[in-house]
Amino acid sequence: MYYALMMFYAMDYPMDHPDRVAPGKALRKFIVEKETDAFTVTCQSPVWDTSLAIEALLETEELRAIAAAEKGVNWLMPLQTLDVKGDWAKARPNLRPGGWCFFYFCQYFPDVDSTGASLQAIHKLSVLKHSDKHACAFSRGMEWLIGMQSKNGGWGAWDVDHNNFMYLKNISVADRGSFLDHPLVDCNGNILVSLAQYGQNISNSEAVRRAVNFLYSKQEPNRSWFAQWGINYIYGTIVKAVHWILSIQNPDGGWGEHVDSYKGGYKGHVLAPSTASQTSWCLFSLMKAVDITHPAITAGVNYLLNTQHLNTTTTGQWYEEEYAGTGRPEILYVRYNGYSKYFPLYVLAMYWKKIFAKPQE
Repeated sequence: MYYALMMFYAMDYPMDHPDRVAPGKALRKFIVEKETDAFTVTCQSPVWDTSLAIEALLETEELRAIAAAEKGVNWLMPLQTLDVKGDWAKARPNLRPGGWCFFYFCQYFPDVDSTGASLQAIHKLSVLKHSDKHACAFSRGMEWLIGMQSKNGGWGAWDVDHNNFMYLKNISVADRGSFLDHPLVDCNGNILVSLAQYGQNISNSEAVRRAVNFLYSKQEPNRSWFAQWGINYIYGTIVKAVHWILSIQNPDGGWGEHVDSYKGGYKGHVLAPSTASQTSWCLFSLMKAVDITHPAITAGVNYLLNTQHLNTTTTGQWYEEEYAGTGRPEILYVRYNGYSKYFPLYVLAMYWKKIFAKPQE
């Protein structure tokens, strides 16, 4: 929108021309005004946030949480793109639409990450309520998701194979890769979770086998993975790197990573003070890989409990000023305000269930 506004200015369109007025009005919707300052948000992420919040609520299995999650799924359902083919169709002309986009209902630009998150939320509710109400929507979404897999086994965010030309990074306005949408480790991890919920695994799915091979090919020597959409190695790293996760735990029991980990070309994780969201990511992986009584898990859970705000008007929340999301490495970082709320809720609910499900000695 910003570039569109610049274009109309450069072409000397009148100030009141409808085409010049439109992007200005749109940009103003992204301005957040506070008492002492104002800032512009880079994007809005209601589909992404809603899907992740639904999963966190359902993990608690509380009746009020399930009711809220069901409202969230009902909100997601009409936002599935079913009859519009966007840019992705150039590479997959015979693939039926079926995805969700990052924000509201931009039908021409669904992304695989938001689609995967939406499908996981819908499936989790269906399993919990023993319902096949959304089976058609789930199947259609999985069809599109699998169809968007690239030749090397990975998934980009919006496209298939077409935006993988690295020379485009050298264009002066490219923001070090903003023209690119090559397959990404973090997208792959999310999609594999969706495929697993669909009953697919290495033994019965060629898509899963190709995706797993892609992940193996991208693992760093220290067992971590580089991530595009969250900071950074913590966000991109999954169960196979459990030893690496344990090695970077902070003394307070939490985990953190600085945005400087993007500098200098894949040199690795840069330590930073612990945050609720990054601690939750690490705990999520550890709980899938090691015994629930592992000291690192206990320390991480205690960090979350000790940093939760309990005696304020917003009781039960966590706060973090640090950036946890990435727009473009070394260019743009994103503070997802929801991350420090629903990710801790998710892992604490997982921990609670695992602890009480474990036989007492």
